Amino acid sequence: MKHYRKKPAVVPALQWDGNNTDDVLSFCHGMAHATPSKNRINLLDEGNVTIVSVGDYVVRETDGTIQRHSEKDFNLKFELS
Repeated sequence: MKHYRKKPAVVPALQWDGNNTDDVLSFCHGMAHATPSKNRINLLDEGNVTIVSVGDYVVRETDGTIQRHSEKDFNLKFELS
């Protein structure tokens, strides 16, 4: 039996710091909207809503979907290329 290593993918990502809301919304190409009074961004994907909190990362996966990762999760799964 042969063993294969999964090829690493390089994906664009942006951390929301609470002050770069316009950048995050632009990055999401209309798939998100901000709720400033609750200090959150709602990420819309196929009818599901994911809440992005300050400090979370927004990642565009290789298939084009947008995903939220907590800072801890992001740092475990990704490194700067």
